Amino acid sequence: MKLTKYAGTMVAYISIFVLVFGGLSGFFLFGNSGKLVIYNLGIDMAAYADPNPNRNEHIISFSGFGMVDESGQIQACFKFYTKEDAIVRAPCDGVIMNVEWQEESNDYSVMIKPKVKRFLNFGRVDWFIDMDHVRNIGSIKVGDKVSAGDPLGNPGYFQRSNDFIAEDCYMFEVDIQVLVGATHYAPFLFLDSSVKDKYDKEVTQLMQDLDARAAGGRLLYKDRTTGETTPWFDYDAMAAAGVGAGCLLEKIPEKWYRDPSQTDYYRGG
Repeated sequence: MKLTKYAGTMVAYISIFVLVFGGLSGFFLFGNSGKLVIYNLGIDMAAYADPNPNRNEHIISFSGFGMVDESGQIQACFKFYTKEDAIVRAPCDGVIMNVEWQEESNDYSVMIKPKVKRFLNFGRVDWFIDMDHVRNIGSIKVGDKVSAGDPLGNPGYFQRSNDFIAEDCYMFEVDIQVLVGATHYAPFLFLDSSVKDKYDKEVTQLMQDLDARAAGGRLLYKDRTTGETTPWFDYDAMAAAGVGAGCLLEKIPEKWYRDPSQTDYYRGG
């Protein structure tokens, strides 16, 4: 199974944008003031102790944070290719700030203002999480309170083709962009300590399950320019990054997103 170009498969698309305005990133993002905490990665995964070999069959493929796809685009997100009935879940507690219908993609943008941990009102940061490309949102409206894990709808979809995906599927993209300036941060940095180890094991298991399904027991990446084939999941590089399963980088500045060759870890032509 090889990654090549996209061009006709039905996929769905979800993005979570965490927008942070103002302040110094070190103090505001990782200090005690105004810290965002998330409790899930936006999709249900099988428990890491589940012995069922088909435990993650609802997830068809996955791209991690900092991975470079076959088009040369760095992934500032967790991207899941899923079955149609996948559930999009709120990653944190908060209030619905905006619900906008997107004509061009036939789906909704659902914006959440998260409830954050803050010492008094020092280091105030305005946080926004944009759950982009959501369908079947039901009666969700501005002012509604949501809790982490609440269902928000299903992934939206648009037409795409990818020889890497052998069946029609939907794509759910957990794109947590924590922006001070225009920097994206890995989702694992914001997972609550009570669930971080759980998700580290579950994402690892998911990648291993996807490898096990692939021909030859390893999912492969094909470079469009050189034609070179390499393993899709670089477990050693992920371990060296020290962020969490599926993460090759801790953060992605805007210049890296526009030009992946500027990253410390780069794969592509």
